[in-house]
Amino acid sequence: MGGYADPTVDATTGPWLLQWAASEWADQFYWLTEGSDPEAWPVLVYEEVPDSWRRFDCSAAEFVFRMLTERGHPYSTARCFDTHWFQRYEP
Repeated sequence: MGGYADPTVDATTGPWLLQWAASEWADQFYWLTEGSDPEAWPVLVYEEVPDSWRRFDCSAAEFVFRMLTERGHPYSTARCFDTHWFQRYEP
């Protein structure tokens, strides 16, 4: 998302899309800023394909964790590796 603001849009209303990441495969990751609690904002993903928006009703932290650990996740990076390379910390 980029470019110039649309002067016909009232900036005091929402919800809005707030981009927080992009992938090397041109996937774009957004929060849908609905409601006052950012922890409850769903994640939206856009691929460079018409009508490719997908909604995930989880936090960005959960979304990223699942991308890193679940081979079956639609935007998984875990399936790109033969071994699991993400390890949690244990004292």
